[in-house]
Order: sequence, then C-alpha cells, then structure tokens
Amino acid sequence: MVEKLCSGEGVAVNISALSKSLDKHRNTIKDRVEKLFEYNILDRPVFPYNYLGREYPLIAIVREDFPRDEKTDEFILYDEHIFAAFFVREEEYNTLTIEFHKDIYSYSIWRENLIKEGKVPPRATRYPSHTTFFSTKLIIKCQPHSSLYTMEEKLREKGLAINGYKFDELSFRLMKKLTLGEGIRTNENLLASTLGMQRRTVERRILKLLDDGVIGSPICRFPRFFVPPNYVMVLSLREIRRLEDKVIKAIIADPSIPIAIKACTGRYNLLVVGAFPKIEDHIRWEEEYNQRFPDCIGAARTTYLSPETMFSINPQYVSLCDIKRKIAELHGKALRESL
Repeated sequence: MVEKLCSGEGVAVNISALSKSLDKHRNTIKDRVEKLFEYNILDRPVFPYNYLGREYPLIAIVREDFPRDEKTDEFILYDEHIFAAFFVREEEYNTLTIEFHKDIYSYSIWRENLIKEGKVPPRATRYPSHTTFFSTKLIIKCQPHSSLYTMEEKLREKGLAINGYKFDELSFRLMKKLTLGEGIRTNENLLASTLGMQRRTVERRILKLLDDGVIGSPICRFPRFFVPPNYVMVLSLREIRRLEDKVIKAIIADPSIPIAIKACTGRYNLLVVGAFPKIEDHIRWEEEYNQRFPDCIGAARTTYLSPETMFSINPQYVSLCDIKRKIAELHGKALRESL
C-alpha cells in the first residue's frame, strides 16, 4: 500500500472541493489545475514518504569529477541513493549529487561497489570526490513550499510567469492550496479494489501509516522539490559566530530558505538551501542578513545551481526504491519462515 500511495496511485486533485472553497465553476478549476501540471509547475499529488529520513539518516553532498557519457548519466538517474544531481563547474568538479545513506559504513561500501561494478571510473583516472555529511536529525527546517510567499509578493508587485504560464490570482491560489495539501483526495475504493481489501481496511491502514509518521498527508510538490521552476537553488554553508539562536530563528521564518540543517564541517555550523529568482536576489539577501546581524555571520561557501543544471530525477524515486527494497525483504522473510 505504501508504494501505491507514494507513487500517487489512488491520489488525485479534488476538483469539486476546490471549486466549492474558491467559489468558482468546476470546469474553470479543472482547466487551471491541468495547466499547473501541463506547464510542469507542479507534480501530481502523492503521499510523501516521511520515513526516508529515518531509514537513511545520513545526507551526503558530493562533488564529483565524472565523465560526460550515457553510462554515467544512467547511473546518476537510476541509483537508489541519489536524490538530486546537478552539472557544476567548481574547481575540478563537474557534478554535484545529493544522496541518502544509512551511515558512513554503508556509504563507503556503496562507493566501493560503484567502482567494482564499473558504474564510475577508478579513482586513479579522475579527481578525488569531495563529500560533506549532514544528519537528517539536525534538519531544523524543511518547507519546500516556503517560496510560495515570495512568489505571492512578486505576483502582486510585478506579475508572475513560470515556464511560459502567466499566473492570475486564481491560478496562484490553486497552486498554494495544492502545495499545502488542500483539495487533494484519496480514492479508497480504487485502492481497495487494486489491493483486494475492504475499503475500511484501506482507511485504517492509511490512518496508521500517517499516525506512525511513515507517510505524510498528500501534497503536490515542485518538480525540483527544493525550489520552484525557474528559480536558482543556492547551497550555502554558513559560519554563525554568535547569536546563533536569533539567526536560526530568522532563517526558519524566512520564505527564501526552504531547508536548513545544522552542520559541523570545518568552520561551518549551518547549511541553508535557498530559493531565489536570480543570483542577484541572493546577493541582496546576504547583505540584508549582514546588516541585520552585524558581526554574527562569518565565512560562507556558496554554490549556485540554476534550473538548467539539474538532472531529471523524480523526487519520489529514492523513496520508492527504499519501499520496494523493504517489500522484497518482507517477502524474503515470509518465504524463509514458510520453509
């Protein structure tokens, strides 16, 4: 059941509920919603797999020197640990990956196997990779939808267009509702029929999965997960020298920062993932923080990742791989117990 929910089966936009809440004709709502999907502004709704952070509590951000060929691209797109990947040009590196792993030991074994299986070239033929580790337990903010509030301000001031689609107030309200999980329904009858269960059984199991924190309530996400389409994603390691609590409180409240993680790497103690329309907007943001918190923010190491540099990896891919692995383990255990 978890696999179906997290792949979006039996989950759909509730056009009738949205029509009623926005007091608009059903056909108008349906057309606007379809445009959000057609223009790749939002992905279709799914149940997020919240258990991923517990199953894989180690986040690795890795800078790589990889060959530009079809074999390497295939490995990056379909490896079960790589959550996101980008083309970069930073020192000797040309690729940046964001990965989920159980621990440093399993990460090391995985890296060794990549070489043994010929998925990546031997170390002697490429520049050594650079890895920075973070813990999901130290995530202090995870709100991929937070950019909505800066986008809303932009809509009011200058108008808003994404991927060639021009927003009006209704379209934006729909996007906001869907990314916050409003106006999404679960078709328990379809799931019951597919799984061969009673409808009430399906309902109970979904409630149990939600209560246990295995899944979250269904939502629509941006295709790039971290940031809206057309926005620059900014990875920035920060050194917070003093007034750390106040700076972190400001970052948690800041809609330009969807994700923040406490860190311990060299002189840096915080990783922030920013979402900005342009690089210049991030530079202004930095200056505002320096003025707001004088002598509090020290060194920074910043990487800008434009929309064109991102590999097309489904944000649910790593989650679905883990779910399938756990299902296979359960089937294997059941088979062994039956022998």
